[in-house]
Amino acid sequence: MKYRNNTPIETKDASRQTKETPSHWELSIAAIESSLRNKNYVTAYSQLLKLAPSTHPRKIQALSRLAFVARHLNKRSEALSYLKQAELADEIKPADLKFIAAEYVALENYHYAITTIKKIEPMDGQTFHFLGYSYFRQGDIGKALPIYKKLFFHIPENPSIARELSLVAAEFRDYKTAITAFSRYLQLIHPSASDHLKFADLLLMGKQVKESQKELRKAVEMGEKSPHADLINAKINRLSGNYNESIKNANQAILKEPKLASAWQIIAELISPSDINDELIARLQHTTESYTDNPIDSEIYHFSLSEIHIKQGNYLEAYKQIKLANRIKFETLKRANNTYNPKRIEENIKEIIKAFNSLSNKPTASSSQYRPIFIVGMPRSGTTLINKIIENSGNARSIGESEEFPRIISQLELEFEGQFLKHLHKVSGNKWKSLAESYIKANEANEKQVIDKMPSNLWNVGLIFSLFPRARIIQLSRNPFDVCMSILSKPFPEGHTYACREQDIAHYYYQSTRLIDYWSKVFPDKIFNINFDEFLSSPTKKSIDLFNFLGYEWNDSFLSLQKESNNFTFSELQVRKPISSNEAEKWRPFFKVATDLKKALKRESKNLTSLTTY
Repeated sequence: MKYRNNTPIETKDASRQTKETPSHWELSIAAIESSLRNKNYVTAYSQLLKLAPSTHPRKIQALSRLAFVARHLNKRSEALSYLKQAELADEIKPADLKFIAAEYVALENYHYAITTIKKIEPMDGQTFHFLGYSYFRQGDIGKALPIYKKLFFHIPENPSIARELSLVAAEFRDYKTAITAFSRYLQLIHPSASDHLKFADLLLMGKQVKESQKELRKAVEMGEKSPHADLINAKINRLSGNYNESIKNANQAILKEPKLASAWQIIAELISPSDINDELIARLQHTTESYTDNPIDSEIYHFSLSEIHIKQGNYLEAYKQIKLANRIKFETLKRANNTYNPKRIEENIKEIIKAFNSLSNKPTASSSQYRPIFIVGMPRSGTTLINKIIENSGNARSIGESEEFPRIISQLELEFEGQFLKHLHKVSGNKWKSLAESYIKANEANEKQVIDKMPSNLWNVGLIFSLFPRARIIQLSRNPFDVCMSILSKPFPEGHTYACREQDIAHYYYQSTRLIDYWSKVFPDKIFNINFDEFLSSPTKKSIDLFNFLGYEWNDSFLSLQKESNNFTFSELQVRKPISSNEAEKWRPFFKVATDLKKALKRESKNLTSLTTY
């Protein structure tokens, strides 16, 4: 009660006054919102700095908006700091968390985005989209893909989701899903020549050569004359075995765009030694030295130079280029904090051995009677050749390097929060059967048996038998120097973190050898081991033994490898040549120059004995 001249007078209720008269906070927020609408970020930043230290309940809004403005002012570290402060506030609301997560995504800090999104309940479509996108950009495709599939199913009219699903699925090499999604994307927009060109490239990845040619024609009819159109034409001709036309197309692309790395790669792969001249080498060398801004392209330039020097017999210079390419790759992995971790590999093997050695917790198995064939081992160990010989028999259909089993592993990782090997005994037979059926459906493996030649399934052999107890496994091994040198000489995807340093690849080789030996002891009647060097020395004899294991009749014509294949890998060009023991000698000239690789292999060979315990 207030008084005037000792007489009490009525006053307005304090709460009513707050409602009727804007507070200092509300006036400040209104001024800030005005600055933001006008994109006057400098003014908004100074205004928000005055509010951020406040103890007002809406301090979270000030901090999150401060992060938003700081990002627009390119103050990325400050923006990140403000978001972390806002997230630590008490009684934070889902709407605030959603805004913070969106800012983490905008800052390309996907780890924090994922952590924040997981706190939001309930999660709306936009937030679910952020989660899938963050997993995708972080490289965790196995977790991103099912999220995008759900989004696409529930929101089929959203072109952004359709396009992003196609990108995610293509990254996971689920080309069937990628093609379906991009086809839908084209239906939802007015496609340009560039869109048809991208679809042509995607169809080519999915080995749909004729459909790719149709989309390429559409793009050209709409005026597409870019070097990328020539490049796709080069890829089509390479896949079809028209190597001279492929080289011609790649040269046309380079004339328009000298730094087009994939075109240089095709030329280096396909050109015959007699067609290599000093001018070609000088052009590629100039390109390598002039265009250094893109590490992926730089890596391919160096690998292409190495390939050309190999064909000329200049192994010292070739090895120099191989090391330069792999150094670039390693630095890229290092920046992404994704370098090879030897201890993690060894721990993973220990977990595998523990899971399948345990009698009390032995994994259950599916009742599936399907009998797929899996060809596993190190990359470049001969998996493509063995796959082609079996496919030539007509008894089974090759599905190439299917990503379906890795996807199943990712699904189990999600269900058991990254600890699925410790809980394999909890997976029921019905669950294994359901996973087996999803594999069969994804690979359209209903009647004819399929051949899955994904080398990395070596790590999943025990799980393969949980899905398919009647599966047949073929394990490939090869001379350690040859297989490691072969891998070092090629540009492998980022998931192959071991493939760019001599010490890492030597370690990975001998850890893979541990697994080959272990699986052979655990499943002796279900696994057939092939030493690739011995196979090349006597292919008919070894093939007969293999076909007896598979239960197939043998015919010498199966060794004819000229048949066209749509499963193009690094090895496909060699596979189309007649089988010869000379292939085993291909990498021996490097024996004199790759001394660091020899030392690494010798060291890891000694370490293997102390680690090999079952």
